[in-house]
Amino acid sequence: MEEQRAKAEERIRQAKERAAEAEEAEKKAREEGERAKAEAAAAEKRSQEEQKAAEAAAQANTERIQREYEANQKRREEAARAQRVAQEAANEAAATAERNAAAARADQEKRQAADLARKMEKRRSQFKAQYEHVWMSGPTGISMI
Repeated sequence: MEEQRAKAEERIRQAKERAAEAEEAEKKAREEGERAKAEAAAAEKRSQEEQKAAEAAAQANTERIQREYEANQKRREEAARAQRVAQEAANEAAATAERNAAAARADQEKRQAADLARKMEKRRSQFKAQYEHVWMSGPTGISMI
């Protein structure tokens, strides 16, 4: 009986050791599970922070692009306004130049007409001086005699 008792005690001791090992393994598994949960929570938190940072960066980039667009639009409008002003000034200068050119042509035409009249009068007076016997009262024309 002693032998059986020793065997039974040995089995009890082995069972207690296995139970202690099982408890230790279960404790380690729980600790690893908790650590995994903590790591997952930290990873989720980092992911959310990164998501927020990415959204903030995207928003800042969108705002920067919008400001640049508005500044470019303003520059284009100012350039168009300056171009309109310059075009109006150029048109006015061209119209003034055309009026001045027309006045210069009219003045030149008057001077040429006066010069021609003076030259014709000089020729008539020379002709009259050379041919005193010719009657000169009207414009010259074709003689039918």
